[in-house]
Amino acid sequence: MSSRSDFTERVGNNIRRLRSVKGLTQWELGRMVGYSESTVCRNEKGYGLSADSLDVYARGMGCSLAELISEEDPNPITEFENTVDSVRMLPNHIISNVTTMIKSAIAIYRVN
Repeated sequence: MSSRSDFTERVGNNIRRLRSVKGLTQWELGRMVGYSESTVCRNEKGYGLSADSLDVYARGMGCSLAELISEEDPNPITEFENTVDSVRMLPNHIISNVTTMIKSAIAIYRVN
């Protein structure tokens, strides 16, 4: 059984956070990086991580190793800007649909 340290727990949390920001399930991330869903789950809990797996996750999620091992809490503004940048890469018809959904959500929020 592999052990978990504060470092690997933090890295696992960062993998989970980055996966969530990208809107991926554990299964989807596993398919992207060549791991099973159960391996992704274990890694997100801080178990079974290695230097090689960190490289695989960084490449698969398009982030740096520094982001995976960072001790800092992410800046919400930066996270939002990264999400906006990701949306900008989508086809125009999808951007239009997303914009409509966001405007609807804002209108509902303002009513409540």
